[in-house]
Amino acid sequence: MNMRIPQHHHHHNLRLESEQADALVDELLNDTNSDKSTSSSTSSATRAAPTPQRPSAAQESMAATFAESIEQKIKHEEQRTQSSQLRRISVAAIKVTHLVELGRLLESPSGQSQAGRESAFEQLLSGSGHKAPDLDALLELAEGDPASAFVTLSLMAMRLRNGSNPELAAQVGQMLAELQQRHPEKINAGVNTAPAIAAFTSDPAQKRELRKLYYDGVINQQSADNIMDLLLDKFGADGFVPALRTLQRALSDDIAALAPSAPPTALRRLLSGLNDARAITHTLSEVAQFLDRLKSKYQHVTMGADVMTRSLLSMCRNGFYSRDLTQLGLQVVGEKPMQQSLFFNGLLTLLQGLPEKIWSGNDDTRNNALLLLRTLNGEYAAWEKRSQIAQ
Repeated sequence: MNMRIPQHHHHHNLRLESEQADALVDELLNDTNSDKSTSSSTSSATRAAPTPQRPSAAQESMAATFAESIEQKIKHEEQRTQSSQLRRISVAAIKVTHLVELGRLLESPSGQSQAGRESAFEQLLSGSGHKAPDLDALLELAEGDPASAFVTLSLMAMRLRNGSNPELAAQVGQMLAELQQRHPEKINAGVNTAPAIAAFTSDPAQKRELRKLYYDGVINQQSADNIMDLLLDKFGADGFVPALRTLQRALSDDIAALAPSAPPTALRRLLSGLNDARAITHTLSEVAQFLDRLKSKYQHVTMGADVMTRSLLSMCRNGFYSRDLTQLGLQVVGEKPMQQSLFFNGLLTLLQGLPEKIWSGNDDTRNNALLLLRTLNGEYAAWEKRSQIAQ
C-alpha cells in the first residue's frame, strides 16, 4: 500500500537540515584554529573509513545549504568588521580634523576668540578647586551658546590627553558630560548648521544671533510664521530674504545630519513652511510701496516696511480691533484727520490685496478687518463733508 508522506513532515526535514547546516557553520568558524592532534585523528579516521558512496539528492541539498551558509556568515563578519573600523576612523577624523575648523565656523575665522575662550575656561575650571565646576558660569563665558562651549571643551580635552594636568582634564570631562546631558539638541543644532550660518556672515555676533534664533524657533518648534516674524524683527526688510535663505539651508543640513537636533519629520514640516515665503515677501513689497507713497506726501512718515509688516501679520493672526488700527494710524501718519483718512483708505486697498496665506485661511478675520476699515473710512468721509460745509 502506497502511503503519502505528509507535507509538514517534509518541511520539518528541510528546517532540520538548515539548522544542522547553521550549527556546522558555527562550529567551523569557532574551531578554525583547532590543534594538530585533532587534525591528525580526523585524518586517521578518514583513512579508516570505508569508501564513500555517491551522495543522495538530500545530502547534496544539505551540502549546498551548508556552503551557502558559510559564505553568508563570512561575508557578514567581514562587513561588520569593516563597518566598525570605518566608524572608528570617522569618529577619530571628526575629532581630530574638524574641531578646529568647526570652532572657526561657529566664531571668528581667525580663531582668536577660540584661544581666548579656552584660556577663560581653564581659568574658571582651575579656580574651582575641589568644588564641582559651574556649567552656567562656563556657558556665560561662551555667550550662552552650548555648541561653542562644546567645541571649546572638546579641544581642551584633546589637548589634555597627554596627562599634563589630570585634575583639569577630569573637570573638562565632567563639564563635557553635563553639557551634553543638558543641551544635546542645541549642540547638534549648532554643529549641523555652522557651515550654512558661516556662509551668511563672518561676524561672530551675527552668527550667535542667528544660532539663537534657530534654537528658539526650531528646537522649541515654533511655527514657520513665528520664525519669519523673528527674522523680520532681527534683520529688517533688507536682510529678511538672505537670512531666510540661510535658515532654509541650515534646516536642510540639520535634516541630513547623522544626529539631527529634532525629529526629521518636524524639521521637514518647518522647512516646508519656510519654503513658502512668497506671501511674506509679497506683503513686504506691497507695504514698502504703500509707505513710499505716504512718505512722498508727508515727510514725517518714518516707519519701516518691516515694522508695519510685522504689525499687520500679528493682526492677521490674532484679529483686527479698532484700537489697534487707530494706534497704527497714529504711529504711521500722526493725529491729523486728513492724513489718517488717506492712510486708512490706502490700508483698505492694501489688505484687500494680501495673499490668502497671510490670513491663514481665516475668512472671518479678513472680513472683520475690511469691515472695520470701511467703517473708519466712512467716518472720515463724513467728517470731511462736515468740514467742507463749515467752510
